[in-house]
Amino acid sequence: MRVAVLASGRGSNFQSIINASERGKLPNCEIKLLIVNNKEAYALKRAKKHNIPYHVVESKSKKREEFDLEMLEILKSNQIEIVVLAGFMRILSKQFISEYKDKIINIHPSLLPKFP
Repeated sequence: MRVAVLASGRGSNFQSIINASERGKLPNCEIKLLIVNNKEAYALKRAKKHNIPYHVVESKSKKREEFDLEMLEILKSNQIEIVVLAGFMRILSKQFISEYKDKIINIHPSLLPKFP
């Protein structure tokens, strides 16, 4: 399975996924992509260190649907099958959820925007 991770900050959960993958604990999964919405996210350094392709999709000046469409284009062009939310501090649109129905894993859930 081709996996993309979405993160917003330090990427400690992203690092845990990388570590598990490198130890062979995710046998049918390949981490193919990282997407962050914060160009200062430390998760980018983790991706670079492990040669994982990444994209920064700025969210500040975009409507939710516009932002999600941009991410969907990137995910589809990379043939991503599973999306992992690892400390991703954005609420996803209905369209995004529909596109990846039953193929999104949120490993760091919180009540947004109140408790990021």
